[in-house]
Amino acid sequence: MMKRMVSLALALILCLSLAACGGQNNAAGSASGGTDSTAGGEQNSGGGQAAEDGLTDEIIRNYRQYNPRWTRAQIAAFHRSYKQGV
Repeated sequence: MMKRMVSLALALILCLSLAACGGQNNAAGSASGGTDSTAGGEQNSGGGQAAEDGLTDEIIRNYRQYNPRWTRAQIAAFHRSYKQGV
């Protein structure tokens, strides 16, 4: 009887931990209509043109597939380090 209660408690803890750690897929961030908002509130117009930081809309969309909460500044910093091979 005790083994059943312990196994039931562990199963309950497992279910709660999976529910707490479950991710939420935010598809609304990628459907912004070709304009991505920057950290300063400026807009980057579509068309694939690189801004002064060298990021195109396609590069930003690709990074935001993996982490939709990244800002443009975070993407630029990561992209620079990736290009340098760090």
